[in-house]
Amino acid sequence: MRVIGGIARGHRLYAPSGMKIRPISDKVKESLFNIIAPQIVGAKLLDLYAGVGNVGIEALSRGAKKVFFVDKNSQAIDYLKSNLKRVKLEKGSIVLKEDVSRAISTFVLKNEKFDLIFLDPPYKVEAKKLNFILDKASAILKEGGIIILSHSSKKEFSPLGLKLIFSKKYGDTTLSFYKKCGII
Repeated sequence: MRVIGGIARGHRLYAPSGMKIRPISDKVKESLFNIIAPQIVGAKLLDLYAGVGNVGIEALSRGAKKVFFVDKNSQAIDYLKSNLKRVKLEKGSIVLKEDVSRAISTFVLKNEKFDLIFLDPPYKVEAKKLNFILDKASAILKEGGIIILSHSSKKEFSPLGLKLIFSKKYGDTTLSFYKKCGII
């Protein structure tokens, strides 16, 4: 796992061996950033189920203004903080050890809004729960913003407050891109 582009390009990111995380592959991450490149510079991004920070760190490296990382796993958070320090991208990052649903509720209360929201939940998360989380996340998405869900290619999602713009399949992983209903 490495940073593919931007000011931290080439730096390795680390995760503990044996940890039950499934970081997005470099191939899928590169494709993701090719798609969202016009929206990255100066963006405020929310990385939910952040793990060791692979996607959020890539966004910071490519010019995102601020990235909020949310994960409830203590070990992942420790590695995430270490990775941020290693690539010298602590500025502009906020790391929260928190349940994703609770973190979204806090952002709603604080009227916090994001240009991009990326979710890479464990594949075992039920579709019903994830649809609920996606619906909640739509409340903190800026007008014209995008929610990107990385998920098993075997599953489909249909959140109520969001419209699927398109999906792209990469073997077992699919990236689904959503906007708020009524916004094109």
